[in-house]
Amino acid sequence: MKLNKKGSTQKGLFISILCLVLLSIGCASTQPVPDPSQISQIPAQEVSLPPLSSSTLTSKIPPGIAGPSFSFMTEDYSIGPKDVLDIKIYGEEDLSRKVRVGADGYINLPLIGWVSATGLNASELESRIAARYSERYLQSPQVSVFVEEFHSKRVAVVGEVKNPQVLKLPRDKGTLLEVISMCGGLGKEAGDIIYVVRPANGDNREEVISVKTAELVKYRNPAANKEILPGDMISIPPATMYFIVGEVSKPGAYMLEQNMTVMQAISQGGKFTDTAKRKVRIMREDPEHGTQVFVTVNMKKVTKGKEEDVEIQGGDVLVVGESTVRRATKETLDFTKAALNAFAYGFAVTAARD
Repeated sequence: MKLNKKGSTQKGLFISILCLVLLSIGCASTQPVPDPSQISQIPAQEVSLPPLSSSTLTSKIPPGIAGPSFSFMTEDYSIGPKDVLDIKIYGEEDLSRKVRVGADGYINLPLIGWVSATGLNASELESRIAARYSERYLQSPQVSVFVEEFHSKRVAVVGEVKNPQVLKLPRDKGTLLEVISMCGGLGKEAGDIIYVVRPANGDNREEVISVKTAELVKYRNPAANKEILPGDMISIPPATMYFIVGEVSKPGAYMLEQNMTVMQAISQGGKFTDTAKRKVRIMREDPEHGTQVFVTVNMKKVTKGKEEDVEIQGGDVLVVGESTVRRATKETLDFTKAALNAFAYGFAVTAARD
C-alpha cells in the first residue's frame, strides 16, 4: 500500500506539471510583439525593390567623385613639358589656339612668339600672356588657359588616404598601389571601392575604372594594381554603413560592401536568435519624399529560391522581429525542462527517503 501511495503522489505531481505547461502555452501566445514600424513615426509605405541582376552591378560610382573639367587639378597644377593647353583670347579668335608645351617648357603664340610656361599654373600663365599682348598689340586682353591634356607626371589622390594630394609620378607611369603608398596609405574609413578617373584625351572619352579595395590591399591581386597615368585622379570614397537591429546574435553597425544583399548583410550579424522571425524588414530613407519606406524580405523563400534576394543601400536599417510562436515555444520548452528537472529531483529525494 505504501508503494501505491507513492506512485499515486508522483502521478498527481506529473499531472499538475502538465497543467502548468499547457497554461504557460496559452499565456505566452497572448503576449504582444513589438512592431518594427513603431521605430519611427514618419509615414511609411510598403514598396518592392527590383531583384538583384547583372544590370544593377555595373557603374555604381558615387556622385561628385569626378568632373569633366578636372578643375581641382588645373587650379594648382604646374604646367610642364608635353602638356596640351587650350588658350583663348576673348574677342580675338585668330589669336586663340591649342598648343603643346615643348620639351624646353615654351609655347609659341601669334604675334608675341615664345612664352615660358613650365612651372606656372593656369592663372599665372594667363597673366603672363595678357601682359605680353598688352605691351604692343591689345588693350586689357582677357585670356583664359585650360590644361586639356596632362603629361607632366601629375596625379591627384582624393578621399580616404592619409595624405590626399596632387603628386608627381617618379616615372612616366606608375601603379595604383604605388601612388596610394606615396600618400601614406589608405585611411581607416576607406570604402570597399577605389575609382581611377582618367580624363578625356583627344577622341577618347573620360574613363572610370573601379577596383575592389580588398583585392588590391588584402589579397594583392596583380590585376587590381592598375596602371596609373599622368592626369589620372584616384578617388577613395569613405565606407558606407548599414545597421542590424533585433533578433540576431550580433546587432550593430556594419560596413556595406559593393552589391551586398540582405542575406549577405544578415550573415554579418551572426545568426538568428531562437525566437527570431525569418522575415527581415528593411527600413530605408526616401529623401525625395521625406519619408521612410519599409521592404519585407522572406528569408525562407530567399533560401529556397522562391523569392529574389534584395540589394541593400547605405544607411539601411535591417529589423529582425521576434516571432510570437517561436517565443512561446521556447518559453514552453524552457519551462518544461525546468519542471522535468524538478520532478526528477523530487522523485530522487522521495526514493532516497524510502
